[in-house]
Amino acid sequence: TNFNIPSNSKLEIINYGAFQQTNIKQIFIPKQVEVIDNFTFLIAKNMVQIEIEENSKLQVIGEIYIFFNIMIK
Repeated sequence: TNFNIPSNSKLEIINYGAFQQTNIKQIFIPKQVEVIDNFTFLIAKNMVQIEIEENSKLQVIGEIYIFFNIMIK
């Protein structure tokens, strides 16, 4: 499963556990997202790629188990 947050989305925070235990494989995160909270991708065993849009405003990436065997681009 691929999940693309639209580039024109107003989303600023991806909350705690948002994709925990899902079948997500890839995600596109637009530049206006400022926070990826703890456990966002915990036990998302199929996750292989996270793409963060250029000129990202991302300031905070949660500290515990967000990324596990994932390619970030």
